[in-house]
Amino acid sequence: MIKVYFQSETGSHSELVATFTNDDLYNRALPSLEKLAAEIRCFVTETVSQLNIEDATASETEDYTESKVYEVGIDLGEMGTQTIAKFDVIEEAQAFMDGYRLADSTSHLFIDTITSDFTSTLQN
Repeated sequence: MIKVYFQSETGSHSELVATFTNDDLYNRALPSLEKLAAEIRCFVTETVSQLNIEDATASETEDYTESKVYEVGIDLGEMGTQTIAKFDVIEEAQAFMDGYRLADSTSHLFIDTITSDFTSTLQN
């Protein structure tokens, strides 16, 4: 399985954007993914795992779970982005972002999903 992420130029955040179980399809899609990433000031990173959904048994897929952290960030334009809060539940991240927007409607906020898969590659 190939998981594709868009990572900010500053490396402060990344977002899972696609998952592929087929190398050929991934290789065909990569140029388009790289172009899209560049348009939003990001670059493509990926993780490859041996878990192939098509071949996995039910018990293998049940054992494969990712923990997620939801980071609320602010786009500072030319200065990059900054994480302003982290949550374990998407609804809490959304509620925080909605409240922040009420206080400052001009801010450019986003929610970034960080998976255990991605953080483990940073630790290696």
